[in-house]
Amino acid sequence: MKRKQFLKGIEQLSQEGAVQLYKQPNIGTETYVMGVVGILQFDVLEYRLKSEYNVDIVRTALPYRLARWAKSDVEGFDPKEMTLTSTSLLVLDRDDEPVVLFESEWAVDWAIDHNEKFKLTFENINSK
Repeated sequence: MKRKQFLKGIEQLSQEGAVQLYKQPNIGTETYVMGVVGILQFDVLEYRLKSEYNVDIVRTALPYRLARWAKSDVEGFDPKEMTLTSTSLLVLDRDDEPVVLFESEWAVDWAIDHNEKFKLTFENINSK
């Protein structure tokens, strides 16, 4: 019943840069992954959603530590074609740009070595 307030709240916090908002593509339901620089940002997220939007959230910790935007010079590239480790997760940022979440630097290096036509960058260079 509070989905509308929840979506408004996370969109606002994402626009402010307090959190990164990611969604998993093509899984049937809208599932969001929130990215932060430090654990205290989760506390801020939870507090602001409760105090400003009257929304309670349930946090589930995920193992991802690193995010890289997936880019390619190939026309019409599909990031789902990337070869990734089983512990990596392909998501979309709030601009629907592909982002890969990784558990470790090793997984990032592995993805770079196994995906010659793709580039992994630290930021969305196409951000609006």
